[in-house]
Amino acid sequence: MQKRNVELPANTLANLEVVFKEVHNRKVEELSNPWTVNIEDDVNAPAYYTQNTIYIFSILFSVFFGSFMLASNCKDAGGKGWLVILTGFIYTSASWFAMDYFSGGMPLTYIINALGVLITYELFWKRNIKPDKKYRAKPIWKPLTIAAVIFVPLIFLLISQIS
Repeated sequence: MQKRNVELPANTLANLEVVFKEVHNRKVEELSNPWTVNIEDDVNAPAYYTQNTIYIFSILFSVFFGSFMLASNCKDAGGKGWLVILTGFIYTSASWFAMDYFSGGMPLTYIINALGVLITYELFWKRNIKPDKKYRAKPIWKPLTIAAVIFVPLIFLLISQIS
């Protein structure tokens, strides 16, 4: 602009540099972990279970279990939670039949669960919770307690049957 003999107001270049740095930092943050980029601490933002939390719970416990957490988010965002739970139930049932048919071990279970949670993200997270929606991370104590109450006795029964 200076070569064209155009005078800019004072601090314009400095302001542009600040804006460019903010945009650059935002892009770097998005590329580093796209699932945490919309999480903030604003008390006015809605509280949702994070994508990472749902992903981990779905892989460790089941897509059906993770679907309850995603359904809670969808319901809070004004969507239909029951459809998420139904999809999680159908997917988990189908994966149990597939595991029984293929006699897959634990690694295959984790792969099938990871695929299932990615499908539910595509079907429900992007539709009900917009990709640029800012939200607070909802505490995981409630689903963690429910998972412990359900799965600790199951693991105990499995161990007692093996020995």
